[in-house]
Amino acid sequence: MQLTIAGVDGFMYPKSQRGEDVYFIDKLLETIEYDKGVPIGTYKLIPLIETTSAVMNVQEICKASPRVIAIAYGSEDFVTDLEGIHDLDHKSLFTPRAMIAMGARATGVIPIDTVHVRVHDFEDLEKNLKTSKTLGFEGMLVLNPKEIPLVHQYYSPTDQEVLDAKEMLILSEKAKETGEGVAIMNGKFIGPPMIKAAEKVLLKKNLIERKK
Repeated sequence: MQLTIAGVDGFMYPKSQRGEDVYFIDKLLETIEYDKGVPIGTYKLIPLIETTSAVMNVQEICKASPRVIAIAYGSEDFVTDLEGIHDLDHKSLFTPRAMIAMGARATGVIPIDTVHVRVHDFEDLEKNLKTSKTLGFEGMLVLNPKEIPLVHQYYSPTDQEVLDAKEMLILSEKAKETGEGVAIMNGKFIGPPMIKAAEKVLLKKNLIERKK
């Protein structure tokens, strides 16, 4: 397989329909790794969810191989398979987007949102990014390099989010030290889910800083 050369860490797998498809690719890559003398599991996979059957089987696809580190949504092929319409408000994409994001998160896999097809409409791109982040996506495929700065902006923690996360962890730790057990921030109870979210914000910020 000529693509398995130095510098290649993994592959996107288009039109993955079921877990069996991903398992087949996993074993194919295992054979290549063995032949090349590289550690088994070196090459990672990002299956593309592009059909109605793939959306319905999303958790099965995510769990089919430990190589699967993320899944990505392909909306245009999906709408064609659905025989639906990609409407201007993207309503036809909302349910599959939610299912893909939930399926990925339920299995510890990163969800990557679909491309924004109206590449010159940055107002619509921003609207899509707001929805995407709300649904739990970690990133978005892009068609035009001009979209990258806005995409990075939305998927990166804001300065305020980082400050809030740090304050939340400090207040939580102080509550433990004083035996109060409960921490309050801006009139809101700081519970375990909020602590976990704050830790993820700081982890993401640190990962971004390390890549710069």
